[in-house]
Amino acid sequence: MKKVIGLIVMTVAILGLSVSCKNKNPEQRASFIVKKIERKLDLNEKQKEKLNKIKDKMLALHKEKQSTKEDFHKDVKKLLTQDRISEVEVKSLLDRKRNHIDQLLPEVLPELIDFHASLDLEQKEKMVKFVEKMTTRRHGKKHH
Repeated sequence: MKKVIGLIVMTVAILGLSVSCKNKNPEQRASFIVKKIERKLDLNEKQKEKLNKIKDKMLALHKEKQSTKEDFHKDVKKLLTQDRISEVEVKSLLDRKRNHIDQLLPEVLPELIDFHASLDLEQKEKMVKFVEKMTTRRHGKKHH
């Protein structure tokens, strides 16, 4: 269970980084993140291949699911412009977002598990520190 949680955290971190970095398109953001992870974890060639496989899969999923994201943003905007927002409508939007994530995770999970298994203990520790640093930077404080 801890491994699954760790992989989910890593996936969210990668997705979060892809949104937060300054490059303009998804391919540039993904390449930026992969290079940063390669450097921080000091990956070997085989590990780099595995990480690039994850990047390619996530980019393909991103392109495939782009219309879903656009529809979601339109619905959020529509909701925010209403006179009153109902709890049911907000929960419905959040459920759609969760379902979207739940659909994406199984698509990339085998590659994440394979990548994680290829890391040695020192790299896993570096990964934890890297994710913690990104979380701290993004939220302005450390969460316990």
